[in-house]
Amino acid sequence: MKTILRLGGLLACILCLPITAYSQGHPSDGLYIGLDGSYDKTTETSTLIPGAEGANLLVIPSPAIYDLNGIAAGIFVGYRQSSGRFTVAVEARYGYGFASNDAGNDSFKITGEYGASVLPGFWISDEIAIYGRLGFSQLSLSRTYQTIIHRNTDSGLHYGGGIQIFATDMISIRADYTRATYNHNMRLNVTIDPGQLTQRTVSIPFFSNLKRDRFQVSLISKF
Repeated sequence: MKTILRLGGLLACILCLPITAYSQGHPSDGLYIGLDGSYDKTTETSTLIPGAEGANLLVIPSPAIYDLNGIAAGIFVGYRQSSGRFTVAVEARYGYGFASNDAGNDSFKITGEYGASVLPGFWISDEIAIYGRLGFSQLSLSRTYQTIIHRNTDSGLHYGGGIQIFATDMISIRADYTRATYNHNMRLNVTIDPGQLTQRTVSIPFFSNLKRDRFQVSLISKF
C-alpha cells in the first residue's frame, strides 16, 4: 500500500507541474484523449485461511484456481511532454471488463477499474515512440457462492510497455502489454446446517491473489 501511495503522489506531482513552464519538444506534445480495447488473461487463486468456523462445509478446494479471460474497454486522458528523444506521459483511465468464470456454485466476475500510469519512452523516429508503463489501478470484482454475491475492491500495481505510431500529429494508435497483480482478503458467507430450524450463517475468510496479463490497443487524439 505504501508503494501505491508513493506512486500516486508522484503522478499527482507530475500532473500539477505548470504546463506553461515547458515548451513543446514534439508536435504531438500536450493533452490527449483515447479509447482502448483489450483482451485480459486473468488467474485468480483463493486460499482458505486455516481454522475458520464452517470451513468444512465448503465444497471447493483450497487453494482454488480460476481463469477469468475476456475483453475490456476503457477511456483515458493524458498529457505528454518531450525533450529531444526522451518523452514522458501521464494518464488517468476508467475501464470496464467482461472477464468472468462461471463454475456453477462458485463464480467470479471483474467489472469496473480506475487507474493512473506514468509512461516514459523514446522517439525512435518522428512518428514512432516506444515506452514503458508503471502505474496502479483499483479493481471491482464480485464472487458468487451459493447464490450470494460478495463484492470487493482492490488496488494493485501494473507495469509493461508498448509502441505508439502517429498517423498525424493529432492521431495515433498504440499497442501494449501490461501485467497487474492484486492481493486481498475476502470472506464468504456460508450457511451451516442447511434445511434445519437452527440454520445460521458464518463468514469464512479467504486470501485471494489475482494476476492479469492485458493485451491492449488504443486510438488516441490530441486536444
